[in-house]
Amino acid sequence: MPLLEVDGLKTHFFGKGGVTKAVDGVSFTLDRGEILGIVGESGSGKSVTSLSIMRLVDHPGRVVGGTMRFEGRDLLTLNREEMRQLRGRRMSMIFQEPGTSMNPVLTVGFQIGEAIRSHERVPAEEVRRRTIELMDMVGIPDAKQRLRQYPHQFSGGMLQRLMIAMGLALSPSLLIADEPVTALDVTIQAQILDLLKQLRDTTDAAVLLITHDMGVVAETCDRVVVMYLGAIVEEAPVTELFDNPKHPYTQGLLGSIPSIEEKVDWLQAIPGTIPNPTDIPSGCRFSNRCPKVMDVCHKIDPALLTVGEEHRVACHLYEEQESRDG
Repeated sequence: MPLLEVDGLKTHFFGKGGVTKAVDGVSFTLDRGEILGIVGESGSGKSVTSLSIMRLVDHPGRVVGGTMRFEGRDLLTLNREEMRQLRGRRMSMIFQEPGTSMNPVLTVGFQIGEAIRSHERVPAEEVRRRTIELMDMVGIPDAKQRLRQYPHQFSGGMLQRLMIAMGLALSPSLLIADEPVTALDVTIQAQILDLLKQLRDTTDAAVLLITHDMGVVAETCDRVVVMYLGAIVEEAPVTELFDNPKHPYTQGLLGSIPSIEEKVDWLQAIPGTIPNPTDIPSGCRFSNRCPKVMDVCHKIDPALLTVGEEHRVACHLYEEQESRDG
């Protein structure tokens, strides 16, 4: 049984301007000890997918369809208290912008310890000991002294390590990391990504990594889900995706990455901009930007087809290929 199984997830936001289909029929699985990347442009539905799993979508948004099963339990059937018990203890989330996710008037030691106190009745000294252990685990130097310091006394990279320590306080089996290295310099990025891989290897926790950076995906993930405008357009093991991208959108994302091995005058760019999710194009949602668009693309939304071992793609190009091969 997969640790996490998302099937047909739909999360919509209801406003005066219409219904925003932020997540529109997303399905994937995540196994224990696996790092799964969800990648796509801003507005593709990555973060809303992660918030839906944590049951943290705010009004006027709500999950309107699909199922989410975690450790065999249907998350959508749990009441508020049952869900609160799962968060932190069995599943945890590292949010974007660690500088704004921590309370500036509380010490970092208190905030990490609060994750323990909220779920377990343990003596204050035990909380302090475990807090120091967590800070040591994520590479915070002089943890005994620094647990009394405040967030503004830490660099961006150190704050992100502290957020990871909070997420790991109760040894969850699922860690969701939403853009964990955004706004960090490349050296610190590499350290944080190495830390996530080390934690996966030592704790066997599964990691759901949300990012827009294909370089981060290549460095860290075992498998990749590519999202566009609320839907999955491609899914594959990371090596297969980079060696053999199928969807024109995935090809565009990879083509826009500069290479140190090849000198080019211009990087490839995906034409146009992502449409407003209140007005999704008919047929394939990428059709108005796709360089390989066909008539059928404007009429029929393509299903996810299996095009290789563990490789799926939602594109009419491969339906045409199958018919020709047949």
